[in-house]
This record gives sequence, C-alpha cells and structure tokens, in this order.
Amino acid sequence: MKSVFLAILFFCLILAIPAFAEPWVTVEPSQETGALEIQVDFDGNGVYDPYFIRGVGYSPVPIGRSGYQWGTTNIFNDERILRRDFQLLKDMHANTIRIWKADNTNNAQNEFPNFITARTLDLAEEYGLKVVPGFWLEFNGYWQCGLNGREFVWDGSFFDLTNKNIWPHIRTNILARWELFLREFKDHPAILFWVIGNENNYHLGKDAILAERFYSLVNEMAQMAHAIDPNHLVAFVNGDIFVPVDIVDQETGQTVEVNYFSHLMNDVASNVDILGLNVYRGETFGSLFQDIRAMGIDKPVWISEYGIDAWYGDRYDDEGGYEDQQTQAVWAGQLWDEIVEARALGAVGGTVMSYVDEWWKPYAWLCENAGWRQWWQPYWLLMSGSNCGVFNNTHDLYGYGPTDDNCDGTIDEQNDWFPPTQDHFFNEEWWGLMGARRNLSTGEPDVMTPRYAYTLLQQKFEELVAGNHFPVFDEIEDRVIAVERPLVLELRAQDPDGDDVLISARLANGEALSTIGAQISDRGNGTAEFSWTPAPGLLGQVVGIVFSATDTHGGLTEMPVIFSVTLVPPNVTAVSPGTAVYGDLIALQGGGFGSYQADAKYNPAADFNHDKVVDSLDLSILSASYGKRSGQAGFNRSADLNFDDKVDSADFFMFADSYARRGKDDFVVLRPGVFARVISWRENEIRFEVPHGADSGEIIVRTEAGESLPGMTLQLLTQQPAMTITSISPSAGGSRTIVSLSGEFLMEGSVNVIYQSGYDFDLDGDVDTYDFQSFLTHYNTRQSAGNGYIAKADYDGDADIDVQDFFLFAAGYGSKRGDRYVSFGSLFPRVVSWSATSVVFEIPHDAKAAIGSGQVSVTAKSGQKQSNSVNFYLN
Repeated sequence: MKSVFLAILFFCLILAIPAFAEPWVTVEPSQETGALEIQVDFDGNGVYDPYFIRGVGYSPVPIGRSGYQWGTTNIFNDERILRRDFQLLKDMHANTIRIWKADNTNNAQNEFPNFITARTLDLAEEYGLKVVPGFWLEFNGYWQCGLNGREFVWDGSFFDLTNKNIWPHIRTNILARWELFLREFKDHPAILFWVIGNENNYHLGKDAILAERFYSLVNEMAQMAHAIDPNHLVAFVNGDIFVPVDIVDQETGQTVEVNYFSHLMNDVASNVDILGLNVYRGETFGSLFQDIRAMGIDKPVWISEYGIDAWYGDRYDDEGGYEDQQTQAVWAGQLWDEIVEARALGAVGGTVMSYVDEWWKPYAWLCENAGWRQWWQPYWLLMSGSNCGVFNNTHDLYGYGPTDDNCDGTIDEQNDWFPPTQDHFFNEEWWGLMGARRNLSTGEPDVMTPRYAYTLLQQKFEELVAGNHFPVFDEIEDRVIAVERPLVLELRAQDPDGDDVLISARLANGEALSTIGAQISDRGNGTAEFSWTPAPGLLGQVVGIVFSATDTHGGLTEMPVIFSVTLVPPNVTAVSPGTAVYGDLIALQGGGFGSYQADAKYNPAADFNHDKVVDSLDLSILSASYGKRSGQAGFNRSADLNFDDKVDSADFFMFADSYARRGKDDFVVLRPGVFARVISWRENEIRFEVPHGADSGEIIVRTEAGESLPGMTLQLLTQQPAMTITSISPSAGGSRTIVSLSGEFLMEGSVNVIYQSGYDFDLDGDVDTYDFQSFLTHYNTRQSAGNGYIAKADYDGDADIDVQDFFLFAAGYGSKRGDRYVSFGSLFPRVVSWSATSVVFEIPHDAKAAIGSGQVSVTAKSGQKQSNSVNFYLN
C-alpha cells in the first residue's frame, strides 16, 4: 500500500508541472557544431542562448580556519568575503563558480559547517555569476595494501557489505536531504545546474555490484531533481573516466579488470544530464574527449576540475622548492584551450582548481602523527610537531607524491601512479589562482593576490567573450642573473588575428623600469629588446617584471618574469693546456666558481639527454649503442664514455658509477648541449675531461650565479698529438731515487689505472689474483728476520712488508700493462703521480741488480700513446 501511495504522489508531482513550462537550462544540439551544449533562457523570453562555462572552483577558507571545522561564520554567507571575491571573478570574466559542498549537512563530528544561503546566490547574481552547487556524498573508510595492490576498505557505514547494497536508512537519509536542498534553492536564478558527489568512484574498489548500487543512487537523485525542479539540469562528478571492476571472463574463467564507466553512465545513471569530470593528466587532456565519445557516452562534458599547483618542490632537497607561477599558468592556459577546442565533441566548459590557496589542507589528524610517513607516501610530510599546533596558520608543503599502487614496497613509473605535475607531487595548499595573505586590518578578510594563472585565464576568458584573440608571447622563463653583468632579452609576441602589437614592461609593483636602471625598446613589429645591468645594490633581491603585449583592439597579454639577482658570476682567467684532444684533462683558473652543486659522482657526459639526472632514459640511449664500434650503424659517440671507439662493458661501468646522480646548475659548457665531465671543482680551479662532441672554441662556466664571459678558448686537435718527454730530473741516481719527467700530452684522459711491474710478480702484464696470492706469501715479513722477506714486495722501502705495502698493492690491483706505465729499461717502476705535463716515479729497489749501472732508457705509455725515450744514468 505504501509503495502504491508513493507512486501516486510521484505521478501527481509530474502532473503539477504546467504543460507549457519551459526549463531555464536545457541541453540541445549546437547549431554551429551539432554537439550537445548547455542553453539557457533565464529571462523567460523563449530565446535560448548557448552557455559555455568559464568557471572557477570556489572555497575561500580564510587563513587560520579549517575547511571542515566550525568557525565564527559561514564563509558562503559572509558578504565581505563574497564581495571581495565576486568582484575579482567578474573582472576575470568568469561566469560560473563551483561549490563542492553547498548543502547544509554535517557529520557526527559536527563538521562541514559552510553551505550556500540566499545571500550567496543573491550576490552571485548581482555580479553576473552562476552557481553549480554540490551535494556532498561522504564515504567512510581507509586505504590499505591488499593482495592485488592498494584498496579502499569500507567501514560498513555506507554499504551493507554482506548484501552488497547501500544501507536503506542511508539511502533514505540522502534522498531526504537532497530533496530539502533542491526545494530550498530551485527557484533562484543564480543556479545553473545541480551537482551530485565528487570523485566517489575512487573509493568504490573493483566490485561491480557496489559500483552499480552507488550509481543507481545517483540516478535516483537525478530523477528526483527532474521531478522537483524541471528548470535545471543535474550533473555527476566522476574522477576521470575510469571505473575499474573485476569480472570473470566466461570463456577463460579468469578474473579480468574492465572499465565499467560507459555502462554506469549510459545504463545505470542514464538520468544524469551532464558528465562532470575531475581530470589531472598533466599539461594536456590527451584523447579524453575522443575516448568519451568512443565509449558511446552522449552527454555534455564539463571539466569540473583541472590545473596544477603553484609550488615546485625539489624531491632531493626539501629547501630547494619555489613558487612556480609560470608553469601553473601555462598548463592551466593550455588545458583551457583544449576545453574550448573540444566544443565540437560536447565540452561545455570547465571550472579550474581552484580560486585560492587552501591553507587548511594538512588535516588535523595528521598533527597527531607529526613526521609520520604514510605507506603510500614517498616523501616525508613536511610538518613538524611545533607547526601542528597552528597548522591552519601556515602555508605548508603537505601533499601527495607517487603511490605504490601494486604494494611491492618500491615506486616505479611503469607500475605505480605518479602525480602528473612537473615535480610529481600534489602540493595541496598551493592550487589557487590567488595567493592569500593576512589583512593588517583586524577582522577584515584576507587579501587576495592574483597569480599569473588568474591573469592568463582572465585574458582567455575575455577572448572568448569579445571574440578578439589576444597576443601570444614567446615564453621567457624565470631566471637567476648576476650583478654587474649585462642582460639582453629578445621579446616577441604574435597576434593570432594579425593585429599590430605593442610591447612594454613595468616592475611587478607598478613602478617604471628606470627604477632599477632597466629599459625596453619596442621595434613596432611585435618584437622588443629588454636590457638591464643589475647594480651591486640589488644583490640578493628578487625583482618581478611584467612584460605586456597589446593589440590594436585593446587585447592585453601579460607575462611576468621573476629575476633573482644573485652572486658574482664565474670568471675564467686561464685555460691549461690550451690545446687538447678528446679525453685530455684541462684545468681552468679563475674565481667565483663556488662549490660544486651536483652530486659528487654526477657525470654530465653520461647524462645523454641533458636533463640533469642520469636515469633510465639515459640507460636506454646507452643500451641502443651497446656492442657497437665506431663506423657501425647504431654507434653513438656520446655513449663511448672512455673514448676507445666502442661501446662496451667499460662504458657501462663508467655509466653505472654515475647512475641516479643529479646535477644542478654547475657545468663546464664546451658548446651548446655538450658538457664536460668534471674531475674536481674548487672556488678558483676546475679540472675537467674533454668529451667527444666538443669543438674548438670558447669555454663557458655556468653556475647559479650566471655564466662566465666569453674569451677563454680551447683548441681541439683532429689528430692525436705526440706524447713527448722534454726533460728528466734528476738525470742520474740510484735505487729509490724520485725522478720527474716533464713534457706534453703525457696522459690519455680515459686511462686512469697505472700499471707497475713491482706488483706483477709473474710479469704477465696483469696484476691479478695470482699476484695477490704471491704478495700474501711475503706479508708480515721483515728484512732483519730473514723470514721470506723480498725487497720487491716492500713498496715503501721500510724493510718491513706490512699493511702500508698492502694498501699500495691494492691501489694497483687490476691494472694491466696496456693501461699506463713508465718503463725503466726492462722494469716498470712505481709511479708517484701522473698528469698531462708531468710524471713522477721511483727507481726500483732492484734496478741495479736487474739492469746494472749505466745508461737506462726511460719511456712512458698511456693507453694508445707512447712517448719518446730519455736517458737516465743508474749508479
């Protein structure tokens, strides 16, 4: 009887709607593209106009407040906050705001206090803004690692997990609250359409039945909305377009994962009018809109969230992050352009994430575990116990990094999820188009500071309204510059409509460029030259400069660039030697080089793609050339790290030594894209190895303070120069005499191991395990004891074969005669030091017994090089 009564009541509600009533908002095919679009007739004149959402996600939680806990006022009923923001949104040419939780409901903890009121909607209408109010659907549970990876564990308060259904009292309660919400605001002209939920699909797991039960609730809510309020549409917000479920393949009997989304939207939730999608795929949506149509989903698509946060964090240096307004703006602009271009595929606009930074995001429960690392979180939560007491008053770096989806204890790009941002981290408190700062006037709302993303979207929204395409700048990145070093930048802006473009600039604080001694010269053809030599008084300051391009119709595009005025740049005063071949070691003299910022073993030569990290991408380049020799197809000269004209295991070991090492801003540049391998880096001297691919020309040292001035050059020879000994000192002496050879090109850079015959007991040209065993037979013997002592193994000549001799032997272990050695007649003496211009060695203790007195021929060999001979008189 009760079900019959409800059916009659529902039927009567439908009959109560006048047959002639036309909805205020509808979905119809576009006359221009044929795709579905939103059309509106708010003045009731029977003429419908297309409505494209130029929107912003709106949640202006004040500094010091939590988005969930009760505060002094409801932010959506605070006229000071609303007027502050609605004017800025109007100036931005936005026409829509999305409010995630607009309904007046709270959970058991008395949370979720903020909700829309008549004042919210009245003021929105006054400023020309439409509202898409969200009705929040709260799931309770937690994430954990399961047998098949990360899974959401329900607490049972929403679903009856035994019967796989929504608890009847939960469903009834949701529908009752939904009805009250609809009836309270359904007649207000500021409502654009209703919104159900937010990314609830991410918590449904892979159970097809649970997914169907939930989306059936969404469908019932849409049906109710249509019956109560025929003037407005209903949207549901999904997290992207993937709802994975596990099903059993009837042919194979295997469990397979399929995307259930098209079935859920087309069949289960068919009464939903608009498909809202929160999409974070990086700087492009990719094939999103085409994929939706390929699924057979024929609903208008509203991108309910998109964008990127404004903080770039250095994962290897907690102090290395910075506010990256440029990338945030560029990505938001590119994504908006794709939304506009997708109108022919049913895109009806987007609401960018989000209006203002949300300082409250490090939730209160995290403070109970300050410094705790979540199992899926690869980086420490950047919070401290002292900070947690005032966490809503601090602009934290809390967020989400790559997720160990398959729960194997490691994170890799093939099997796990990486946040699609430049730093692979979602900094939750930094998503705002606006930065917030406290108002010095007590009790007054925070002050909003527009970021470049606001300015760029403002321009793009205005373009859409006015039909005038604004000029487009060639991008210039933020940069670090040096004092007293001239800077000249070429600026270029093009107008898509072909209008003339005027380029100008000002300081970010509104002052003229002349304030800092800079100037700009516009050429009248869409190009200009900016020049500036920072004065010493600006050292340590950050200067913001806004470049503007204006077309003949008043279309204005602004590009802010941040200049950090920092240390005195490096200065190279000498290059030694000035002539070299590939593999030679070069010394640069000068000053201002600073301390080397890269990892100690970072080898720019192994960083084939020059992205400042030696990683799997570089390994793939090395692998593609592995086993190839010079002249063979596929041989990559850059991968020949030891310059022996083949890519083999020796190159692999050199590469492996630098794997996972990172560089920063310190390089020796031999030509664009070619960086030297740094051997040592001091404040006034840099030693590096000349890599393949270098050319004769200027040497530039680059640090975070800038680049050295041109002028110092290196000449690379096309042929190997002769290895030449020019002098020997002394030219006579006995055993244990230290002798120095001077000359040119005495070292081939790729050869680092020095062979010494004193370590080669069997004289087979290879210091190996046999020689080690031979050495051990004489270990711990003394000349005075006569217990197996031999002078050959007494490398330090102290008549005692002990640990010092062991260390000397170990240094030469693994060497071969083909590596590097000095020949003293038939002997190979111990080498003390070896450089490109000097070799120092010790006359062997048994030289006189082995060779006899008189003239002895001395030569040096390094890799493929062998020197001329000089004479030494052994006495």
